[in-house]
Amino acid sequence: MRTLNDMETFTVHVLEARGKNSPVVQAALNLVQLSDGPVEFRYHEWTMPEPKDALPIDVIPKKIKDPYRFKANWGPLLKIEESRSEVNLASEKKLVPDPYSWISEDNSELKRRLEWIADDFYAATGADRQHSMVVVLTTENNENNYFAVPDLFGKQWSFIQSNHPVTRLMAAPHLPIAYELLAMPLRHFAFGDLETFTNYLHINESIGCLNDFFANLREMDRKLKSADICDRCLGRIRAVGVPYALLRQTQEGLERIRVYQQNLRNLLNDFELPKLELGYHLKISNTGSLIQLAPKQLAVYALFAEHPEGIRISHVPDHLNRLDYWYRKFNTRSSDDSETIDRTVRSLAFNDADDLSQTISKLNRKIRASMSQVSSAEPYLIQGPNGEAKKIAAAASNLINFAP
Repeated sequence: MRTLNDMETFTVHVLEARGKNSPVVQAALNLVQLSDGPVEFRYHEWTMPEPKDALPIDVIPKKIKDPYRFKANWGPLLKIEESRSEVNLASEKKLVPDPYSWISEDNSELKRRLEWIADDFYAATGADRQHSMVVVLTTENNENNYFAVPDLFGKQWSFIQSNHPVTRLMAAPHLPIAYELLAMPLRHFAFGDLETFTNYLHINESIGCLNDFFANLREMDRKLKSADICDRCLGRIRAVGVPYALLRQTQEGLERIRVYQQNLRNLLNDFELPKLELGYHLKISNTGSLIQLAPKQLAVYALFAEHPEGIRISHVPDHLNRLDYWYRKFNTRSSDDSETIDRTVRSLAFNDADDLSQTISKLNRKIRASMSQVSSAEPYLIQGPNGEAKKIAAAASNLINFAP
C-alpha cells in the first residue's frame, strides 16, 4: 500500500501543454496552493503529443457509465476492446454529437498517451517518482466523456480535462478543476487501484462525497458545495492509515471551494456585489477567478483605479510617471530594455495610433467576458462619454487596488 508515513512531502506535478497558460488553470492552482500540508503542487509547461486516433465527433456513441464500464475502459486493453464492441453493437443507432469538441480520443489510446507523457516527464526531470505523481491537464475530448481519472494503475499519473463541458456549466470554471487537483493525492493513497476505486465510486446518485464521480456531471456542484467525504470513504481513508496532515490539507482546500461556491450563489442571487483585486492579475475575490490581462492592460487599469474621479484620455500624458511605474511593475519580460519600455509607455500615454483607446477596449472585453456569468461587468470597466473623463465606477468601493 502506498504510504506517506516515511516521507515529509508528496509532490503533485501539474502539466499543461506548452503555451496554453490558461487563466482557469492558473486560478485553480492559486486556490489549491493556499492550503498548507504535506502535498506540494508544482506547475509545468510541457510539450505533449497530439492524439493519434481521433474520430469524427458524429460517429462516437454515448456510453453508459457504471462500475463495470469504468473498469472495462481502464483495465487491460483486451477488455477495453471487447467492451467497446459490445457497446457499439448496442448503441450504434444512437449517435450523440458533442458540441464542445471536434475530436474525441479512444480511451485505450488516451491511456497510452498519458503514460508516455508521465514517463517522459520523469525521465526528463529526474523527479522522484515514488514520492510524486503527475496530473496531466488535457484539452482533448475522450470517448467516454470523463472529466477526470485518478492514478489507478501504479504509474503515478492522472488526468483532468481542463476544458471539459462541466467547467462551462459553472460560473467559476476553475472550481471543479481545483477540486479534482486537491482530491487526486488523497485518492492516490486511499483508493489508488482500479478495484478499490470502483468499489467506492458513487455513480447512481450524487451524495456530495469526494468520490461522486460519474453520475450526471451537472450535479458536480453538489460535492463542491458540500466539501465532504462520506462515512464509508472516510472509513477507508482511516483504515489505510492516510496521515491526518494530508486529510486536513484536502478538507481545508475543499472547504475553501465550498465557500467560493456559496459566494457565487450569493452573487447570482444579488445578495452581494463582486469585488475585484488588482494584482498581477485581476481577481474576482468572491470566487477566486482570474482575469488575465497583458502588462499594458494592467498598467492602464491600475492608473485609472488610482483616479476614481476619472481621467480624460487627452490628460493621460499628465500621468506619464505613474503609467511608467505601473508598466514596469507588471512587465516581467527580461528582454525589454529601458528604451523599449519608455517607447511603450509614451505610446500609451499619448494614444499614438489609438494605442491607449485600443488597450482600454481590449481589457474591457476581457473583463466583460469573465464576469458575464457572475454579475454585470459595467462598474468595473473603464468607460465614460467621448471627450469626458473615463473612470472605473467600482474603484471607490468594490475594487481592491493592488493586492499581489
